Amino acid sequence: MIVRPTAEILQATQRVGEGQLGVRIPLQRLGRASEFTDIADGINRMADALAQREADLKSELLKSQRAQRKLVDAQRIGRIGHSELDMATQQITLSDEVSALFGLERGSFDGHFNTHLQMVHPDDQARFRQSREDTMREGTELDIEYRLITPAGDVRWIHQVGRQELDDAGAPVSRIGVMQDITKRKQAEQAMLESEQRYAALFEAAPLPMWVFLDDTDQYPLVAVNDSAVKEYGYSREEFLQMNALDMHPPGEFARLRKQLAGTDTLRKASWNHRRKDGHVFPVDVVSKSIRYAGKSARFVMALDLTVQREAEATVQEHLFTLQRAADAAAAITWHQTLDGMMQEFADQARGVIGAEQAFVSLSDGQGALTFTIALSASESHAAVWNVQKLSEFASLFKP
Repeated sequence: MIVRPTAEILQATQRVGEGQLGVRIPLQRLGRASEFTDIADGINRMADALAQREADLKSELLKSQRAQRKLVDAQRIGRIGHSELDMATQQITLSDEVSALFGLERGSFDGHFNTHLQMVHPDDQARFRQSREDTMREGTELDIEYRLITPAGDVRWIHQVGRQELDDAGAPVSRIGVMQDITKRKQAEQAMLESEQRYAALFEAAPLPMWVFLDDTDQYPLVAVNDSAVKEYGYSREEFLQMNALDMHPPGEFARLRKQLAGTDTLRKASWNHRRKDGHVFPVDVVSKSIRYAGKSARFVMALDLTVQREAEATVQEHLFTLQRAADAAAAITWHQTLDGMMQEFADQARGVIGAEQAFVSLSDGQGALTFTIALSASESHAAVWNVQKLSEFASLFKP
């Protein structure tokens, strides 16, 4: 009775030790409670605990593997990797992602700093070397952006940060670094810079007055103004930048302008009166558009002086009126049935058309004949100067 339970216990113990954690000793076969039963129960409990521990370890391992895959994916998508410098050997180890950023085959980097340095763009090498030496000497963190040229000739922007690791005695043993490809960001920044430079050139060279004011406060300060505005309004650039959007308007327009400025329209068009530095007020058409300026809400404004246009319109209206007056005069002249009446009407109408105070008209046959007809028209204020009864004597001066 002792041999069988002992053999079963030993066999189960051996199998558990070999990793067969599913093995259990049937307690009912050992009979009633005894020392063998207690030993077998303890071994079963131990096997249960080991099995649970193994299950927990497998679960943690799966979680760790998933996290590692996510980290690798994140590094690949974010084009980011890590490096490590062994301070004792001065050997650099690059992660697979950094090798890819450098355009290198996996494991082909020789670990030498000079190899890395030779890949840095010539214009950035001195700055990169100096920054690295300073941080290693001072034990500070490295944070630098530089260009790198891959073996294929591609130029990539790299953002590198790093810090040192210390041993228990406080001595540096390694430097851990992270590198990220920021080429797309740099290209976007360059495109933005070029766009801003083109805008600035167009803004300054534009023949029309232009300015920008902030509209995120009720003060509406001017923050930019072009040369045309300086010339047109008479203020210096420095004076302009001390003004706000209301200062170019006469006070009578303030209420209307504030109402418009409080609106939310992206594009606005309106006619206003503007005032130069010397106080001269002139009509303008204004177009403005909401923009972002230095990260703030602002409006871009362009003004067109309407003075010449208004004067031209007035001149055209005056000519049209004169033409209509002449047409009416022609109709009135031809209505008369006698030569004297026609001549008098002609003198009266001519004076009215040209806006004169008096008009004198004579008519002869052009052949040197002594007979001719004359007519005189004068306004009320000038009629007294003329002695109509002596008109024949005056007329003799005009005989051929």
